[in-house]
Amino acid sequence: MQPLAIVTVSNDSSNRVEINAYAAIYEAVGVTAAQFDEWHRLYGYDSLGVGEGGLLLAPDYPVFSKVIDMIVDPVDLAVDETEQLILECWRAELRTEDEGARRELAEIRNLAATAIRQNAMLRFGHP
Repeated sequence: MQPLAIVTVSNDSSNRVEINAYAAIYEAVGVTAAQFDEWHRLYGYDSLGVGEGGLLLAPDYPVFSKVIDMIVDPVDLAVDETEQLILECWRAELRTEDEGARRELAEIRNLAATAIRQNAMLRFGHP
């Protein structure tokens, strides 16, 4: 099964997390499928999760808001965003009962820590 998205460390594309639990991960950050559809209808597929007046797709999860459109174009995270992502993954793991989402969130969190240690960017993209 081909993943819906892939997270990689910029200097080592073999070090990656395949995302298959995309919907469950976004449900964990408070975004339903209906909200996704409405967001894309209003703001298109290149909003980086920011709408009119600075509105975020998932207000408590700014990094997950930013990477929503990773299926269109890759989204690279700065170091401070990667650090924030680790916290967002922890919080989202606590909010979901979906084992696939928990596993992938933990893998993303670990990959983000690797990127920070290597002083590399984290990239969310499409396979």
